[in-house]
Amino acid sequence: MRSVSDFENLNSDNNIDLMNTISYGFRKTFDNAKLWIIGSIILFFGYAILSGVVNYTTASTGEVNGYYTTIQLIPFLITFFLTPIIIGLALYEFDNDNAKFSDINKNIDYVNCLKFSGILYVVGLAIIGIISMISSYTFLAPLSSSDTVNLNDNSTPLILFGVLFVVVLLVSFFVSPFFMFTTWLAADKKTTVKESFVQGFEIGKKHYTTILLWSLTLTILSIMVSIITLGLAMIIIMPALYLSEAFLYRQILELESE
Repeated sequence: MRSVSDFENLNSDNNIDLMNTISYGFRKTFDNAKLWIIGSIILFFGYAILSGVVNYTTASTGEVNGYYTTIQLIPFLITFFLTPIIIGLALYEFDNDNAKFSDINKNIDYVNCLKFSGILYVVGLAIIGIISMISSYTFLAPLSSSDTVNLNDNSTPLILFGVLFVVVLLVSFFVSPFFMFTTWLAADKKTTVKESFVQGFEIGKKHYTTILLWSLTLTILSIMVSIITLGLAMIIIMPALYLSEAFLYRQILELESE
């Protein structure tokens, strides 16, 4: 099993080289294209076909209520059940190099990771709900009652919800470092849900700036490249993101062990 020291990614001050961490994700994506790029293409077209079927079925049947809502959950459920597998493969890729499809679920506590992911989703939705309510009462309500806002204008609700979306997005972004590696700990360390949450939160608090800058850099890069390539670059970006995150996770754990 390789260690972080094999990559010489920590400088003399024991600070993580973020650009090298990000470039590692892209390098490994191309180095092991048989797994990461082909796998990403399969998922990409799988989601595209599924979305097409959902939209066609909805349009042909005219169902837009319960049926539509239920079938729209399918992509989310697929992502939910695949995420622990991708995390496991990303960690296996770093530890052993040249992971294969046959390495799925090796050295990973899939059930524990899935269980924790479910709890994290519920907690995340609760936090988003709280943020939405606070934003509504402190900003949107006064704004909507203002004489300068015309509630009869069809664009007004879109503007109000747009503002709310931006607020939720910003708060979620700045809070995410505290929870980013909780699922990784559950998959890698085979810890309990409580241990993963506590350790993940402590890692996020201690390395907050590093994690936030890594997220910000990758987000900006992903948006720019996706716009230029009309979204096709996500085939490369998504596996590179997971691989880069695995490298960042391993580096932080090594710093924690010193």
